[in-house]
Amino acid sequence: MNPSNLNCHSSLKASHDVPHELKLIFLDIDGVLNTGQHLTKLKMDRQPYADHYGPLFDPNATDNLRKIVDATGAKIVITSSWRYIHGLAGLRKMWAERNMPGSIHGITPTDTFGSRGDEVKEYLTLFRGKTPPDYLILDDECEYIGDLRKRLIMPNPLTGITPTIATKAIKMLSNNETN
Repeated sequence: MNPSNLNCHSSLKASHDVPHELKLIFLDIDGVLNTGQHLTKLKMDRQPYADHYGPLFDPNATDNLRKIVDATGAKIVITSSWRYIHGLAGLRKMWAERNMPGSIHGITPTDTFGSRGDEVKEYLTLFRGKTPPDYLILDDECEYIGDLRKRLIMPNPLTGITPTIATKAIKMLSNNETN
């Protein structure tokens, strides 16, 4: 697939001039940032559990993502199905409105109809001929094989990104470690 056909055109501009130390977090949302535990608590407390974007994110998972981003300088690439609903511009707007950590570098392609692993591989082709970014994948589902699986950290969908996961992610992005 030609990268110019990807549904993440505005992120392609940023990736043409790849900093040597670019680090990416391929990020799912459901079960990683919005957690079963948090949504259940909000519902039981009769608190709003969603806004016009969708379910609210667990503040603990968000804080732990912030720790990863602050420690590593990683940029976010959204792999979640939320990219179909909101697109890149909508996700960036949501990221700002919800005061989320870091910045969204892009979204994985939405026109490949493959697994998330295939979509991550496709996104990584944007760096062909350049120094490839260091990356990890945060996803509560395992749709990854081979080298991608070595870069996968799977949160429990009830708790999302925990302090333990944040520590592991920081190590992985700081030392180029794999699972």
